Amino acid sequence: MKVDLKSLSPAYRLIYYSLGTAFINPHINSEEIVDRLLIANYSPPVVASQVLNSSAEKLIELYPDNPAFGSPFNTENETFGLSPFFKQAAAIGTISWSMLSTIV
Repeated sequence: MKVDLKSLSPAYRLIYYSLGTAFINPHINSEEIVDRLLIANYSPPVVASQVLNSSAEKLIELYPDNPAFGSPFNTENETFGLSPFFKQAAAIGTISWSMLSTIV
């Protein structure tokens, strides 16, 4: 079912764009753990391991550990007492969730 984001209230849009935070361990404290988490969530891979590894590296590059770019979005540099890597992993999780919900 495709989600029409324009039809959602601002509160629901915030929840939708912050879904990644619900599925991420709050104790993530390094980019290496974010990388391992990505690999583990897509294992066994349906593509060659080299492709999976390079895809994980690209996602980490596109979603840096800068808190301003992390999820929950539009919260600037606020980390809520957690590591910037948590917001990085949550952003990757949120975009993955958003992509899947548009496919189904």
